[in-house]
Amino acid sequence: MIEVLAVSLRGAGLFWHACGRPLIRETLGAPTGLTVFTGGLLLAYMSLPTIISVAEDALDAVPKSFRDAGLAMGATQWQTIWRVVVPAARSGITTA
Repeated sequence: MIEVLAVSLRGAGLFWHACGRPLIRETLGAPTGLTVFTGGLLLAYMSLPTIISVAEDALDAVPKSFRDAGLAMGATQWQTIWRVVVPAARSGITTA
């Protein structure tokens, strides 16, 4: 787990150094591209895997009977996802 975290942090840092800083430097006219804004964007980018994993677990925790009931009522699969599964998993998704 620690190896994966170290590799992903290093990869995110290298990606940001190569792509993010020059983009911010050119867009905002910052002299170096090292600003609080770029740091915040990098931290947000690095937290995405955790947020996605927790949200996915919350969606998987919704009982299959909820999905089956929505489909049995005649809803399409998208309607079942948006009107049954997501509201049932909302507390877990907002926790992420």
